[in-house]
Amino acid sequence: MTSKGNCFAGLWSLRRIEDEKDRHNGTILRHFSNTNHKLTILTNDNDYYLQRIIILTIHSLPPPYPLKASTSTKPKPAFTYMPHTDYVRLSHARLPSSTPSLSSSSSTTANTSPSSSRAPTPTPSDTDTRTWTSGNQDIDDFIIFTQLDSRHFWSHLEWIPYERIANIQHIADGGFGSVSKGIWIDGPKWPACDDHKMLTRTSGKRVALKRFRNGQWSRKFLDELKSYYRCTDKGFIIPCYGITRDPNTNEYLLVMEFAEEDLHSYLHTEAYVQSRWRNKLLRLREIANGLRIIHEKDLYHGDVHSGNILRGSRYLRGGSIYIGDLGLCKPCNRDSKNDEIYGVIPYTAPEILMGEKIGKAADIYAFGVIMWEFAARERPFADRPHDAQLIIDICDGLRPPIPSDVPSCYRNLLVRCWASDPNSRPTADELWNVFADWIFHSKNKDQFDRADNRRKYKLESGLPVRLPSILVHPEAVYKSQPLGDMIKSAAQIRKAKKADDDVKRVYCSTLYVDVDEVKNYLELMTFNL
Repeated sequence: MTSKGNCFAGLWSLRRIEDEKDRHNGTILRHFSNTNHKLTILTNDNDYYLQRIIILTIHSLPPPYPLKASTSTKPKPAFTYMPHTDYVRLSHARLPSSTPSLSSSSSTTANTSPSSSRAPTPTPSDTDTRTWTSGNQDIDDFIIFTQLDSRHFWSHLEWIPYERIANIQHIADGGFGSVSKGIWIDGPKWPACDDHKMLTRTSGKRVALKRFRNGQWSRKFLDELKSYYRCTDKGFIIPCYGITRDPNTNEYLLVMEFAEEDLHSYLHTEAYVQSRWRNKLLRLREIANGLRIIHEKDLYHGDVHSGNILRGSRYLRGGSIYIGDLGLCKPCNRDSKNDEIYGVIPYTAPEILMGEKIGKAADIYAFGVIMWEFAARERPFADRPHDAQLIIDICDGLRPPIPSDVPSCYRNLLVRCWASDPNSRPTADELWNVFADWIFHSKNKDQFDRADNRRKYKLESGLPVRLPSILVHPEAVYKSQPLGDMIKSAAQIRKAKKADDDVKRVYCSTLYVDVDEVKNYLELMTFNL
């Protein structure tokens, strides 16, 4: 095996080597010595001393296992993640270019990354399963996989010891668990210089801790973990740093970026009231871009509402508005009809409320409600209970009233987003492009300028500006909750009402009325008066 560039030597330690030899008649391991299983690997990478544990499923690989240096200029993950894998530890030590011999050390690991643009990989304490464990093999496997597959310094996950998080304070309860905040003493890794070749810890990092209720971690925790990893490499999704475990309750927690406020709180700030339409469109484009990233992965979010749209630091990747809570993120080809339905009723698409399959179009419907919220600065349907009757009304076409001073192009896009027919709604990619035209190409600029001038005139003249409602109905719920029972109740009410209407229609059609007789009777009554 030959290749240009420096060489790395590897010592492979295989678990169940003899079993695999027997299973494949020795062919899968024919690159290894029969005595010490040693192998020399050549690679073009000479930029880093890289460390990595490789997880792969030996049973899924065609024998012999292809060990070739990558010639592609675009970095690609070496392996595809498969659950319940056998471990293969690849130990590398950097060697001079003239010494293509085996490393004497088997305690360190290295990666043969084909591109210097690939991010520095985790340290031995991050990847070595002999020094840390989550207590769950699936979680361990997935953390290590993210460190293998990571293309950026921010996109891999870490195991974070619970004792390294200080000042933990409860914030709120959500649909699946609770959210707390704390200080990650060590902090995430961040480039020490502009070229991203050296990382250092940013100590004292404020983080949010998402705790799942007992019994929910196996179903929800790993799903959300995988969804975050798949979607966070381009920004616009709230960053997830890793996982920890509360030793008192044995519950797993996601360690995430701490957001100062959600969208509803942001819309009440003075900065938002004073902002021009262009700034509002920029924020909406960031949300649309987050949905675009999720949908590009062939996922749907499934729980978009203003409580899951978070405002973070402007120094984070992407922008200042981020989509959070990917717990209900699922593949679009998954059959969701048998899944429990969670959500916030005013943001839930009518097809979901009628028991149909969930998909990307449901996220667009919720985005339409968020567009309305940007314009109205109110919570949708805040003045009424969120019950079966509201579900019926939404399915029958009820929507919040759109403010009269909204630009007509904005109104038209909003109405398209919350259309009753999912096929009539725009895609996230179309939304992203429409906002780009409005912001950067001055399309419909005159409409937004007139709206800005009206708002400015009201502010300067002391005239009342549209203010958000303060009173919220006590039965209005703006956090995710199970909707299955209410949806069934609404369906029964609709069915009973339809049956009653059918009876009335049949009964009325059987009545015989002499129109002339009625007319004569009315004329007689009028004459007598």
